[in-house]
Amino acid sequence: MSKFEILQYNTHKSKDEVMATFLRDPEVLQASVIAIQEPWKNEYDDTTHQPSRLTHQLLYVRAIDGEVYDLYIHNIYNEPKLPTFDLLNRELLRIGRSWTIGHLILGDMNVHHPAWGGPGTKIDSEGTYLLEIMDRHKLELTTEEGIITWERG
Repeated sequence: MSKFEILQYNTHKSKDEVMATFLRDPEVLQASVIAIQEPWKNEYDDTTHQPSRLTHQLLYVRAIDGEVYDLYIHNIYNEPKLPTFDLLNRELLRIGRSWTIGHLILGDMNVHHPAWGGPGTKIDSEGTYLLEIMDRHKLELTTEEGIITWERG
């Protein structure tokens, strides 16, 4: 079986400085999954309907050899003051889970909790809510405790 590698990146809506450079890297394109949060969007749109208003993430999955298994990949950008985690919970309930159905949840959650931030990390209510959703759906946190997930510059 081939190696399953996931690359995740928040490009902060930057086209040329971040996103284009990232996607031109040949090593990046070898990943099984490339998940981008806050991608650059071409603002020119001559329509009046915006179906992607609430969420707009990019996801590229490269086919790999392996067993038949449904893997739902939820690429999340949790914009403050939007019901992102409520929507995630509803989607997990709708899809369900079994030995042939799995879920991979990744993204820029914009929440804090010692479970991933390590000792001394401020606990916010949305971080606790995300953990409750994970418990409810028997999901496992794979981010190492205390690992730096964001740095300025």
